[in-house]
Amino acid sequence: MQHPDTRYASVADYTISYQVLGNAPIDVVVSAGTYNHMDVQWEDPAISVFFRTIATYARLIRFDVIGGGISDRVQPGVEPPSFSEQLGAVAEAVGAQRFAMIAMTDAVGGAIEFTVEHPD
Repeated sequence: MQHPDTRYASVADYTISYQVLGNAPIDVVVSAGTYNHMDVQWEDPAISVFFRTIATYARLIRFDVIGGGISDRVQPGVEPPSFSEQLGAVAEAVGAQRFAMIAMTDAVGGAIEFTVEHPD
């Protein structure tokens, strides 16, 4: 089964890749931080089923952080935006105002930071 189209959001001097699957009224953002590669993850049957299951009851939003997956590489001498800023750029690009977050590995701290900065 084919995975969703990849789109791009911008923040600072960087481009962030993201994908959206499903169209339910609830938004769920999933990120594994720098250990993520959106295209490769679709090749794993268990992960693919996990994502497709979420998309049956929610709009699944996934993104590769700067320096990981298919997003821009970190540019020498150019400080990349924080995870929280990257998450905000993707949320704005897809029109997600409220969402649940599933964060793994090094994305956990950034997800907590975003929640503290945007409690509502």
